[in-house]
Amino acid sequence: MGKKKASYFKNPKKSSQINIPPKGSRGILVTCDVDGSRKALDQVTRLINELADPIEESPEDEQQNEQPIEQQTEKPTEQAQESTDDNPDSNNSKNENKNRKPRARFVPYMSEVNGNFFIRFTNEKDDPFIIVEKYFNTLKETGVSLTRNATRMYPIQASGFPTSEETIPVLEPFVRNFFRADGPPISYEIIIQRKHKGSASGESHDDLNKKLLALVGPPHHASFHKGDAAVLWISLGRNLYVSVVPKWREWCGCNIPKCAAQKFIEKVEEKVEKKEDEKKEDTPAETA
Repeated sequence: MGKKKASYFKNPKKSSQINIPPKGSRGILVTCDVDGSRKALDQVTRLINELADPIEESPEDEQQNEQPIEQQTEKPTEQAQESTDDNPDSNNSKNENKNRKPRARFVPYMSEVNGNFFIRFTNEKDDPFIIVEKYFNTLKETGVSLTRNATRMYPIQASGFPTSEETIPVLEPFVRNFFRADGPPISYEIIIQRKHKGSASGESHDDLNKKLLALVGPPHHASFHKGDAAVLWISLGRNLYVSVVPKWREWCGCNIPKCAAQKFIEKVEEKVEKKEDEKKEDTPAETA
């Protein structure tokens, strides 16, 4: 028998890692090899910890944020056992305050769709777009990926549920803020990815695409594979991630290997131009 094909969906009965970020969460969505989620998560967490700017926090918060992201947790410790003192409620409250851990700065969520995970940014000072831009600029400068098992990295403005009726109102202010009706025309792409079992929203790809096109509206124009910006609608099981990416084309569609390859493409182009210039210099000038 041949090798069994890896499933794109985790078995919720066998996996305790499946969890859902709160609605409206900001962060970074990462796609990777179906069997490489753990390695990719380790690589991306190290990267974010390196690229994130330091923020002023209490010593306890700093100690928590210095931990690898996968070791951080938002869950408070278990409540202290019922006190036998005269004032058990007061003692319990003190114990809870003492044992409660500070909120993690970055929180990972493994998707129920294999090969995807989301890292939520809990601090308002952290901007996922800045982190992604720093990384893609480094990729272009060095041509070396620091996240070999990760293939794409999307900055996400909000998480939600995979229904247009509920989530388009969440996406609308982001669209209005970037695609201004009184601003210059911008070329953009509509990126729709839906991976879920069953009909889920019961809405066709074309119907959803029309709604997003209408949301952006004129004077901006949609482009197929050549848009400068992008509107993201990525549905993974029960989770939906939406965002407006202004530098979609500059970041090579948030494709990590493709962005890293730009360094080598530029070198090849420089060599070709140099050879063409040398040929022109060697060619004798025509005489009248």
